[in-house]
Amino acid sequence: MSKSKRGTSFPRGKRIKDRWTTFRLLLRKCEIIIEVLDARDLEGTRVRKIEHWAGRERLIKIANKIDLISEEALNSINRNEYLPISSKSDHKNKERKKIINAILAKGRERPRVLVVGYPNVGKSTIINLLAGREVARAMPIAGTTTNVQWIRLPHDILLIDSPGVFPEDEQRTELLRKGAINVDGLKNFEFYALKVAQKCIRSQELRNWIEEYFDIKLESDKPEDLIENIAKRRGLLLKGGAYNINEASKALLRAFSKAPSL
Repeated sequence: MSKSKRGTSFPRGKRIKDRWTTFRLLLRKCEIIIEVLDARDLEGTRVRKIEHWAGRERLIKIANKIDLISEEALNSINRNEYLPISSKSDHKNKERKKIINAILAKGRERPRVLVVGYPNVGKSTIINLLAGREVARAMPIAGTTTNVQWIRLPHDILLIDSPGVFPEDEQRTELLRKGAINVDGLKNFEFYALKVAQKCIRSQELRNWIEEYFDIKLESDKPEDLIENIAKRRGLLLKGGAYNINEASKALLRAFSKAPSL
């Protein structure tokens, strides 16, 4: 199994619209499209523009990271629409076989398969799983896939990786909530962290997770108090002893992409 030498680069600095144009050209070259979705937020991580372009006959929708959701949520997934996949390492062989079988079930000879989805939904992990080795960097930092990679798989399958994409008009807060934006690229951390903190406070499941993740106790329903608690627990201080709310906001935003439920 060897990686093909063919490839298409996305130059740095390309605008989202330019990327979509190039991305659509890739869609036309492929017989099968795998859309990787976050099982914690299936509807929220769907890119309907891609689904429309791909059409139902070419599309395989993977519900990735099912090990991060409750059994009740797992049982509610429609198996006729989504292929549930665990990200646990001890399930690799079983999950690889499930995806390969789904590709072969499309009945295409020597299919070219394009893997698409939001940044940080686990595209690289799925590609590495299928390839049986690390060919795409699997990192919890949005935007790490910068080039299109062509990877040969068994059964004459040619797999194509691409940079994560998302709708041009989607609110930045929503993209942060889904882990689709690199936190370090933001200027106003506190604004977005307050939005995320509000969501955590309103959901009992997320509230419990935040308390366990940061080892804090939330005794207030104010989002600013949650962020201050993080700064206090982690010893994030400015000169003079004031809490470093900026760094605490970053910590919350980074952690949220790992939350068990969106």
